[in-house]
Amino acid sequence: MENNSSIQFNELLFDYETYEEPPLIHRYIEIEPFKKYLKKEDLNTFLFNLAVTHLNNVKLYAKKFLSKNAYSNFFICITYTDDDCWVDNEGFFIPNFLVTQKENVLNFKDLIKKNEKLDMNKYPIIKRTLLELGLYKEIDVYHKKWFDSSCQDYIQRFYFINK
Repeated sequence: MENNSSIQFNELLFDYETYEEPPLIHRYIEIEPFKKYLKKEDLNTFLFNLAVTHLNNVKLYAKKFLSKNAYSNFFICITYTDDDCWVDNEGFFIPNFLVTQKENVLNFKDLIKKNEKLDMNKYPIIKRTLLELGLYKEIDVYHKKWFDSSCQDYIQRFYFINK
């Protein structure tokens, strides 16, 4: 994961035209070394913990290196895009970072909060992850589901927002 561009602070602080949503890892093969040391059921917690740690470090980095105006319009949160087959087979989601320096224009936080809050009982892997990390009462998870005509399937996205 050392050459992974999503771990680079500059990628997450770049002033994109609108926003970006880079993944924590780009290739599933990057998980293979961890499978030797972790149980399958612990991979999701491990990856989410890495994502939370990186998110918090990016926020500190942004606070130091962005101007006051850019920082006041900076927004970042963790997301999952659901692939039921992948999660069922592999046991984990790939965390992404929804990031923008145009929160004043895009208003992501308010838009995300217009989605329904996730019923954690329907997604036990997410509930277990947040409980194991002590974040269950610290993070709200919002859920959006829509039909994508280009792939002729439903897509789900989960947004993790600090309370």
